[in-house]
Amino acid sequence: MLMKKHLIYLSILMFLPGILCAQAAGNVYYNQKRKATYKEEAAYGGIAGYGNQSAYQQQAVYDTQYYYGQGADSVMTIRSSVLINVQPDAYKMILGLTQVGENMQEVHDKITQRIDNVTQGLTSLGIPQDAIYIDFISQAPIFGIEVEKKLFSKNYVEVPAGFEVKKNLHLRFDDIENLEKIITMAAEQEIYDIVNVEPVVFNRNQIYDSIRPVCTEIINARREQMNELGMDINPMFNTLEEYTRCIYPIDQYKSYTSYLDHTRQRLREDNRLISASGNINLFYNGLNDAGFDKVINPDFTGPVVQFSMHMAMGYTLKRNHSAP
Repeated sequence: MLMKKHLIYLSILMFLPGILCAQAAGNVYYNQKRKATYKEEAAYGGIAGYGNQSAYQQQAVYDTQYYYGQGADSVMTIRSSVLINVQPDAYKMILGLTQVGENMQEVHDKITQRIDNVTQGLTSLGIPQDAIYIDFISQAPIFGIEVEKKLFSKNYVEVPAGFEVKKNLHLRFDDIENLEKIITMAAEQEIYDIVNVEPVVFNRNQIYDSIRPVCTEIINARREQMNELGMDINPMFNTLEEYTRCIYPIDQYKSYTSYLDHTRQRLREDNRLISASGNINLFYNGLNDAGFDKVINPDFTGPVVQFSMHMAMGYTLKRNHSAP
């Protein structure tokens, strides 16, 4: 009976923060079709039932289930969740090049010269040759249309007009400050297609190893709190479940429309009104850390790689033969 009272009191305390929590938002508020949830995220560790992180994190500190039969078994689970924000160790970038010309030799010479010019600039930034890779994508003829006139008709005929070659320039750099310089160098060679910029973290396992003791400490502290409340945890055996996740910035960019009301219409010189429509933009919206027990490196600027770990310790308590 004492245990049931503790469960009721803890359940009430658990839901109070959700009732008292206030919400604030900027322009992005006007673009939300629904409340943000984690239902769309992949299941932790590939285990079905843990894809909804929001529901997972909002569970009570522990769950107790009773199975009545000849005796009474109690299964208790204590959970912990930790998030760490990590600055990338390096960045991978892909630039897309397209070159056209009248003959194949001309096309290859021109695109090679453009790549060589960019490579020289990258070397001046301290990017080594082994961090640069040229990926050949395709080459194909280009056809034009000629009109073949006859006495009473016209025919449109495809004729060879030249060739097109596509290549991708892969590179890796350590300092994010070089990004703008690289883009400028590429633009000077008429390379405008920035295919991808991806952060890289080298020691992922080492990061998870640093989170694990924190999760363990939280679980042990909660078990001690239960003992202080008079809940004697004397299990027959224990079980441990662990789920990890790595979230890259590319998955956390959201779109929004700049909020402009009808009073902010532009006036032309002739005093005629021009309707102002909102612009669609992107912004980095990192993983919400409200549901985590602890956040490591919470104060960060700019996109980061986010690692999370969820640990669940299950206790199968000894049978209570006096239970009904």
